[in-house]
Amino acid sequence: MAARESVSSKELTLEGMGLSAVPSEVWDSGEVVKVNLSRNSIQELPVELSSCVSLQGFKTLTSLTELDLSDNNISALPPELGLLEPSLQALRLGGNPLRSIRRTILDRGTKAVLKYLKDKIPEQ
Repeated sequence: MAARESVSSKELTLEGMGLSAVPSEVWDSGEVVKVNLSRNSIQELPVELSSCVSLQGFKTLTSLTELDLSDNNISALPPELGLLEPSLQALRLGGNPLRSIRRTILDRGTKAVLKYLKDKIPEQ
């Protein structure tokens, strides 16, 4: 099954594609608004995006408003994901065995999760 991509609405849907990793191309366009990676077997976000050397990876996603990572096998999120806080309005994480974030924070929603992650970024 091919990925569905809508150029006019800047949406990328890779739902239920059997992915075990996030394709690096997902992060290549700074203009993507919605990314759906739900119902896959993803265990972690790409290493290059979670290293402090590559903070630009997240900083270029300034137009991303929705990121659906639900129903995968993600147990931890990189703190740098918190850099999406100004623009990201919906971060869907349900159905993942997350151990790095307390349930009380997850229950408070996207903004609380992103703030928590951003606060975990090491000082440089």
